[in-house]
Amino acid sequence: MAGLTSEGFVPETLEDIQDRIMNNLNVLSPGFDFTTESPDGQLIEIMSFELSQAWSELNLVYRSYDPQQATGAALRNLG
Repeated sequence: MAGLTSEGFVPETLEDIQDRIMNNLNVLSPGFDFTTESPDGQLIEIMSFELSQAWSELNLVYRSYDPQQATGAALRNLG
């Protein structure tokens, strides 16, 4: 499960994002063309990549508050 857990923060992976989007679209419209050659498949690839980048940044923000993982200015600010 992605997000905040009892062990910390778990970012959602690109593959998980793509699978979730494709599964949701397939429920709405069975037989949807998800190939990367189709315009819709390309849009899914682009949007899921952008979302994975946001998850990656959220992970960096979360880690910046952990003295064991923070570096540079984030570590100085914690001290």
